[in-house]
Parts: sequence; C-alpha cells; structure tokens
Amino acid sequence: MQRRHSIRHLAWRGGVAVVSQAMMFTGIYPVIPHVVRGQTSLRTVLTEWGMSAAVSVARPAGFLPLPGARREGPRPIIVLHGYAMNRANFLPLAYRLSRAGLGPIVGFEYWTLGRTAAAARQLA
Repeated sequence: MQRRHSIRHLAWRGGVAVVSQAMMFTGIYPVIPHVVRGQTSLRTVLTEWGMSAAVSVARPAGFLPLPGARREGPRPIIVLHGYAMNRANFLPLAYRLSRAGLGPIVGFEYWTLGRTAAAARQLA
C-alpha cells in the first residue's frame, strides 16, 4: 500500500510535472538540446518530440490500473518505469501481455525525483 503524501509534497510534485509537460509540448525538451548540440537529424529530433508529447498526453492514465492488473495468470509481471515516467508508458505492453494470458500485471509507481532508497523500500 502506498503511503499518503502531504499537500505540500503533492503541490511541489505537481509543479514539477507542469514544468516538465510544458517543456515537452513547447519543444524546449527534447528539440532544443539536440539542435544546439547538432548531434542528430531534424527528423530524428521531431520524431522524439512527437513521441514525448504522446507519452505526456497519456500520463494521466498512469494513475489507473494497467490492463491485466486484476487478471489471474501463470506469470505475474512487474513493470518499473524510468526517470520522469509513470505507468502510462506501459499501457501498450500491458495490453499485449494481458491478451497473451499473462498476469497479473503490476505497474510500480514511484517518484523519480525522490530518493532511490525510498523507492527501493516501496518496491521491496
């Protein structure tokens, strides 16, 4: 069971999320860093920007259970997101795994800007 956070903590996290989303939609990230460094083609940068925007739009779905979360199956699966992501990144994968008869599928949710030790304790 996940612990409840204070209003101050949730407001701070919400502010970080708003800034992150604004950077994704305006292209400040990932477009600007790639163009400034000149390390990738414009097509690659725009593709990455489009994917980032699509994942950002799906972000609220990360608060919902993944497809297959309630399914009883032969093999439980835990999906663990990376930095600045959430369970929404696994929606297509969870859907396919559930259709394949695997599960239950559990999406572990943690705050990527928090302490790694705290996330590891929650996962344990």
